[in-house]
Amino acid sequence: RFDNARRRLLACGYNVAECELTEIHCNQQPGCEDLEWIENGFVQGFVTVDGRSARVMDYAPGQLLQPHKHDLDELFEIRGGSVEVSTWPEGKEGKKETKILKAGDLIEIPSGVPHSLCCDKDAGLQFHELVGEGTEVFAKRATTFLIKDGFERPKLAVALSS
Repeated sequence: RFDNARRRLLACGYNVAECELTEIHCNQQPGCEDLEWIENGFVQGFVTVDGRSARVMDYAPGQLLQPHKHDLDELFEIRGGSVEVSTWPEGKEGKKETKILKAGDLIEIPSGVPHSLCCDKDAGLQFHELVGEGTEVFAKRATTFLIKDGFERPKLAVALSS
C-alpha cells in the first residue's frame, strides 16, 4: 500500500522519497466501525510543497471517504488523479451538489459543510493542503463522520479521468 502511494505521489511531483507515510483509517466513529480502509481512509505524509510544509495525501484507485464535516475550512490543490466531491451546503435536507475535480483544480470545503469523496478507479487522487503549515492544521481539525445521520454514502468508484 505505501509503495503504491509513494509511487503515485512521486509521479505528481511530491518529494516523498524519504518521507514517512502514515495510513489513516477513519473507523473509530459511530457508523464507521465496520468500514474497510478502502471505504474510509487514505495515506498521508508531511513534506515541503512550493516552499512550505504541507500535508500531502494519496487516495488509492477507487478509494472513498464517507460523508463528514470539519470545524475548519479546507483548501487543497489536486496534483494527480481525479475525484467526485459531493457536498450538502444546506445540510442533509438540502440538495446534494456533486463536482468532478482533476489535477490543477482546488478542493474548497467551508467549515461545517458535509462532504464525501469518491476517487477515480484507475488513478486515485493525490493532493496537498493549502491551509496552515505542516501538522498544525491537521492536529487542530475536528472531523465528524455523518453515516449515522443518514447522509448518502458514496458509490463504488468509476473512471473519472476519461
